[in-house]
Amino acid sequence: MCILLAVKSFDLVTLKCRFKRVHCSFLAGLLFTIITREVYAEHITSLRDPIVILFIELLLKLVNSKVSKMDPLKKKYKQALKISEIANYLQDLEDCSEEDLNDIEVAILPPDEVDEVTDIEEGPDDDMESAKECLSNMITDLDGKSAVKIFKTILCDEVLEYIVHETVTYAKHYKNDLNFKLTINELKVFIEILFFSSYHHLPQSKLYWCRDEDVHIPFVERAMSRKRFDKIKSYLHFNDNSRIDNTDKAFKIRPFIDKANESFRKFGIFESKLAVDEMIVKYFGHHGIKQFIKGKPVRFGYKLWALCGVSGYCYNFSLYIGKETQIFAGTADGLGSRVVKKLLAVCMDPSAHEVYFDNFFSSVQLLIDLKSQGFRATGTVRDNRTKKCPIMTKQEMKKKHRGYSDHRFDKNNEILCVKWHDNNVVCLLTNFDTVEPFVKTNRYSKTENAKVSVNQPRLIHNYNKNIGGVDKHDWLISKYPIRFRGKKWYWPLVIRVLDMSLVNTWIIYNRVNKDETIPLLDFRRRVCFSWMKKSEGSTCKPTPGSSKVLLESVRFDNIGHYVTKRGKQRRRQGQGCKKNLSFCAKCDKTLCSDCFIPYHTK
Repeated sequence: MCILLAVKSFDLVTLKCRFKRVHCSFLAGLLFTIITREVYAEHITSLRDPIVILFIELLLKLVNSKVSKMDPLKKKYKQALKISEIANYLQDLEDCSEEDLNDIEVAILPPDEVDEVTDIEEGPDDDMESAKECLSNMITDLDGKSAVKIFKTILCDEVLEYIVHETVTYAKHYKNDLNFKLTINELKVFIEILFFSSYHHLPQSKLYWCRDEDVHIPFVERAMSRKRFDKIKSYLHFNDNSRIDNTDKAFKIRPFIDKANESFRKFGIFESKLAVDEMIVKYFGHHGIKQFIKGKPVRFGYKLWALCGVSGYCYNFSLYIGKETQIFAGTADGLGSRVVKKLLAVCMDPSAHEVYFDNFFSSVQLLIDLKSQGFRATGTVRDNRTKKCPIMTKQEMKKKHRGYSDHRFDKNNEILCVKWHDNNVVCLLTNFDTVEPFVKTNRYSKTENAKVSVNQPRLIHNYNKNIGGVDKHDWLISKYPIRFRGKKWYWPLVIRVLDMSLVNTWIIYNRVNKDETIPLLDFRRRVCFSWMKKSEGSTCKPTPGSSKVLLESVRFDNIGHYVTKRGKQRRRQGQGCKKNLSFCAKCDKTLCSDCFIPYHTK
């Protein structure tokens, strides 16, 4: 029986020189033809080349097992076509009889106009369903909620109650201030004054309460007095000193970090592409966990390890406190591997996520361990961590043209090592991605004095697209950071966690309200304006000129709206209002008794 196949986009010479690379376009063409039972009669040629026979037999074997269960339009060829299977099949070539060679005919088609792709479209994947389900549930739960209510789900009352309890305990037991009291609403106003300083910056904190015309801010003055603000700031505490843990250098701030991490994952991990990297919190004081990193934009400060999605949402972070010999005694993992495994431990479904990290974390053993856990991982790697992989050296690669790549595959552990010549030579490891199809990218050429198109391996394209989540989160915080400074060593970490909470909430809000996304600055203003007006028993007036968008969050909060009489008649502001002197003290809007309740009802 004669089997007719279509070999797409390749001639015999290409097959001979590229059979070790398992070119995706060639295999995809053959696979698609076998499944759809399409037969091309043009240029029918009887070939007995062993390499062609090898691929045909392999594909026939896959059709009977794995391929029959796959949809070719979903681009899942790389999951079924493994180099280890082809390597094992090489041993069976000698057993092919002459009759078997004559029974196979191959149709060779003309090559396509474009051999490489300029952009890769990701098809649907069953492994991503858990991340999509988390996103869908989050959108369902938060649909229609305002920015303030969504922020309340992240920085929830449970966290605020804990801070209030520890602060009051510290004030009474250690500062002997027995009359000190603090409510959740007061703490919210305190936090929002901190947020207010992020987009309304003054050189000194006391100037926010100064009554000089050039710096006077009635909005802050009416929300909380300077004396009260300073007292809360000095007493602010996050752990009980009576339960001090001498083995934990971050004991003072540890509960706040743990509770923040829990709230960040309240809706699960709703992104499939994750990145692990570091963030530096600027600090110039004296403390044992302060780091100095030469060559960084921020050289002095605390180091945070973070797990973020492509959107910049932070799902998990931890504070680096130095060498941890007691906890990890007897393990062979280095610091980078321990950090990655610890951050990824919160993922409930490892198969639903792809993880990217840089050469600080990468090693061959780490990718093997992540593969055994179900994670798909890619990372740049240093040359001394490739376990002496027989790949082209950096000096040899530099002699090649830009865009040249070399790769080796470990068939035992299924780890792929790739080197690519760009401006410099870069080396990557992956336990799931592929080299081909190549992606076209533009690079400047000195010889041609213009940008030219060069080939870029697929896994490097995916790495560049998905590695920037932590940097994006850090950049969003740096746009509007809290400006208030403090004397305590953990104060920079406190305001960093608050900024992280607000940035995460903004990302969620825009995910839920895709049709009505707002800039980060407007989101900060909405949350800040609403919480600062919710001080307990407040009858303060809003600052003149407040926008309608900001007033809506206060108008419907059902807190502190009282009917008050004016001494002088003003223009009626309600529709159909009767002539009167009554108005809402909080909204500063003239309303008659008939309009007062409908105006404050949404």
